[in-house]
Amino acid sequence: TTPVSCHKAIKMNDNHNKPHTIETIIHAALTVTRPTTAPTERTNAGTFLEKWTESLDSFQDYMHLLQLFCSADSYAQLEQNLGSADALSVKLLIGTMFYKKCKCDFTRLLGVASDTGNALMNVISASLTYESNHMSSSSCNANQGDDYQKPSLFVTQLCASTAAIAVQRGEVWVKELVTSCSAIIMHQQETAAASSSSLPHTTTMPRGVAMQILTMLPAEVDESINLRFQEKDHLTKIVLAQGLWVSHVVPCILISLSSAAGTGGIAFALKLLSVWAESCHSTLSQLSNATMNDGRSILQLLVDILSQQQPHDEDIVVLASKVLTSSLLEGSDSGSSTRQQSVLAMLSSLKGGGFIISPFSYFA
Repeated sequence: TTPVSCHKAIKMNDNHNKPHTIETIIHAALTVTRPTTAPTERTNAGTFLEKWTESLDSFQDYMHLLQLFCSADSYAQLEQNLGSADALSVKLLIGTMFYKKCKCDFTRLLGVASDTGNALMNVISASLTYESNHMSSSSCNANQGDDYQKPSLFVTQLCASTAAIAVQRGEVWVKELVTSCSAIIMHQQETAAASSSSLPHTTTMPRGVAMQILTMLPAEVDESINLRFQEKDHLTKIVLAQGLWVSHVVPCILISLSSAAGTGGIAFALKLLSVWAESCHSTLSQLSNATMNDGRSILQLLVDILSQQQPHDEDIVVLASKVLTSSLLEGSDSGSSTRQQSVLAMLSSLKGGGFIISPFSYFA
């Protein structure tokens, strides 16, 4: 199947006001993503996709598309028809559109068709499980370890959609999503299986996917609050974030940092630490009080990373610097003995342990 007839198919569906077929949607996405498409045809295809995704009925189509992408036989047929590169381009474009759709219209969908909303969550979860298992068996990730593989871009899009949906559904769903993800990271399968339907089929996922969802949640919460401009929501968010930070996220970060094998796992854990520490206004004292399995505090780990004479990974140094900087700038623990002791320890490392100076000299 080629996109040659796509333009005609789009016009026919628009003129006769008929439901759009999955094939027509795929053809339109292919027309938009192919670099050889004529400008007029790309514009028409883009206009069609915009009109299509504006309708609540498109959620049903998105479910069918996710099921197609996450079926080995169906996706193999799509690759055979379009070619592997074009099939992936279509998949990623649909994934991006789906994320934006979830952010804008999921609440509206629940108001008129709650069953569809719940079915959609099941499809997302099943898709994440399929993609994660496929990622685990991929030879390109063979050396990264099952727990800390870097998610594919499509998995990242699905994780972002999951976070956006949870935020739209409210605090209870955010809490349940954090509970489900943290249970996976902590290897508490019983808790994960017993948790709410916000993420019903995730117990088979690698920890990397659960960490990816957790990493995306704070930004979704912040954006949702910024759009509403409500001070009450902001205060509620701080209380919610602090509670989840202490009870669920910190233990996840600790176990991830303690068990991370190689730089991949450490980078995952530091990324998670970075976004939540900033969102929750984490203090230097909190970093000093959180202790890993080897007896070091998170603060000491950050100091150790920023004292390496020859850092292996620049991204890890940047993430460690970001976490430490945001905690230093957060002054809610000013005057506390823990903060004073932490600052003195860092000054001591600065003088004699190569803290900041060593990595700075190396990269310079």
